[in-house]
Amino acid sequence: MLTTTREVSGALVVATGHAIYHQDGTAGGRSWSRLGWEDVGRVRWDEGSSALTLTRLRGPWPPEMALHLARHAPVVELASERVTWTILADAPVLSRGRACGRLTARRRPGSGEVRWVFTLLDAAAAGDPALRSRVSGAIAALEAELGFRSGRPAGSDGG
Repeated sequence: MLTTTREVSGALVVATGHAIYHQDGTAGGRSWSRLGWEDVGRVRWDEGSSALTLTRLRGPWPPEMALHLARHAPVVELASERVTWTILADAPVLSRGRACGRLTARRRPGSGEVRWVFTLLDAAAAGDPALRSRVSGAIAALEAELGFRSGRPAGSDGG
């Protein structure tokens, strides 16, 4: 455990080197939510509302985890640092001569696993039949540049 804090509601927030954990629910039936640092796309601190918002990259869960803190807590800097640490590489992917998305290599804390995340920025490019091969080519180029292999078969979907 690296740090703990409480939300204004009294819910506990625990940040580790691997993830952030947040108590959900009311006093009698609290459960926990976990969000791995490699799954966070954006960290925002709003001083006015004292809210730390973590935006998820993907998944079936709510797109954001909003933590309402009594004051600026160490977890704010820690979240930003841990998310930045997970990013190994980031590059644009082109379609029809324009950047249509971003490809990011993310490391999973506590493992040697590298995950590729493709974020589509131009919905019109989704219809490009060559997009999948462009993403695979960008993965291969970044792996060669960085000198590692993610273990992902060529042409597989990195998400």
